[in-house]
Amino acid sequence: MAPGIGLPEAVRRVLPALGPEPVWLVGGSVRDALLGRPTTDFDFAVRGDGVALGRRLANVLGADYFDLDPTRRTGRVLLTLEAGRRATFDFASLRGADILQDLAGRDFTLNAMALPLVPSGEVGALIDPLGGAADLRRRELRACSPSAIADDPIRAVRSVRLAVDLECRIEDETLRQVRQARPLLEQVSPERVRDELFRLLDMPKASAAIRLLAELDLSGALVPELEALRGLEQPPPHAFDGLEHSLATASHLADLIALLTGRAGTAEARHLAEAEALTALAAHRSRGIEYVDFAPSFGRPRRALLLWASLLHDAGKPATRVVTEGGVRFLGHETVGSRLAVEASRRLRLSTVEQAEVELTVLHHMRPEWLESEPDLTRRAVYRFFRAVESVGPSVVLLSLADLLARYVPPIPIDVWRRRLGVARRLLRAWFEEREEVVSPTPLLTGEDVMRSLGLPSGPEVGRILDLLREAQAAGDVTSRQEAEAFVRSAAGAR
Repeated sequence: MAPGIGLPEAVRRVLPALGPEPVWLVGGSVRDALLGRPTTDFDFAVRGDGVALGRRLANVLGADYFDLDPTRRTGRVLLTLEAGRRATFDFASLRGADILQDLAGRDFTLNAMALPLVPSGEVGALIDPLGGAADLRRRELRACSPSAIADDPIRAVRSVRLAVDLECRIEDETLRQVRQARPLLEQVSPERVRDELFRLLDMPKASAAIRLLAELDLSGALVPELEALRGLEQPPPHAFDGLEHSLATASHLADLIALLTGRAGTAEARHLAEAEALTALAAHRSRGIEYVDFAPSFGRPRRALLLWASLLHDAGKPATRVVTEGGVRFLGHETVGSRLAVEASRRLRLSTVEQAEVELTVLHHMRPEWLESEPDLTRRAVYRFFRAVESVGPSVVLLSLADLLARYVPPIPIDVWRRRLGVARRLLRAWFEEREEVVSPTPLLTGEDVMRSLGLPSGPEVGRILDLLREAQAAGDVTSRQEAEAFVRSAAGAR
């Protein structure tokens, strides 16, 4: 075995089924093994047919299989491990005459290493023709060739993710390639842009990655709607133009999600506002993790989808900008922005479920601010908020907090922050702790009960009365079946 490399147990499980053809563990799998980082995603290069080997392996192990890229003869095997964890094995035919040519055509040197594997469990010496191990020790991200990024421009986005994840410095020549790749990103398929961008947004250090994307001027190429916000003047208390504000909102939101999920703690809270947010969010950590980890479809978690929505939350401002005696205003920008956010999500081939989440989040991101004017945030007001925003309620609350933070050069005025945080505390408590009572109470009467009691036929009037009953229950005005029966009689008479 190569010195310093511990072969993951998941890989050892597949070795006996590999067969006689030469196979190498390659790419990030080797890099993570050198770092001692756990992973469940493994890449293999095969001298023979990657698709055929993947299918045979799946049959032997009783695992799931599908063609990942038939044109490049790449197949994927999904194997269930202990405790229900899933390991992903991708088998690709060599790209080139041999393993050295294959590695030379990869993206970065720290991904251009290979370990030869044989069924007996033996592991050959590390193959590292480009000095990837040394670059990894130096924490330097270096392209494999002068044309590595131009050959596949999505690697520019990947460089940001790897630099932040591995805490690497992007080497100067590679940095030049990254900057030059900006106009080339238009050539990349929407699906590949989506997948690389969402992997970045799903990182524990997504905040730093978003900031680096902006520093390298890649944000606008990935999200053209952001370019329209460049230089867009905003009224006080906004300290930044539309573009910088949107990027700052996404960065602050990533920090808040990290505070909610425990990926960041007191030591990472950069100022008093974040420290107070940590106290508010930590109360809902277990349910909060479940909420942001939920994947509406295709395995893309809500936390990444929420950051995507945050980048687009003010996309409607350029089209709604008006200048009045009171200054610049953006009336209805959230409505226009929600439509643009759907268009952007459709462009990246997000699912219809994901598009709907993004639309609702952008459409309602101003609602928590409007609730600040309520002298007392009643149960009825809380119920109406969630009736409007549906399942994205916590997303809207978190985005609202980040949106407010991004208006100011830190520190935010603490009285301004505490007003919004107070609204957020109440709404999050309702969602995570009082859902059955305040957010979505089950009516004490059914539709049939209402029809029988009032002599009504089935129709919209029954639905209207049930909606009123549900709101009255949420407000605490109706607490028993007897009160519910009296309420529906009164509601029918008040029509």
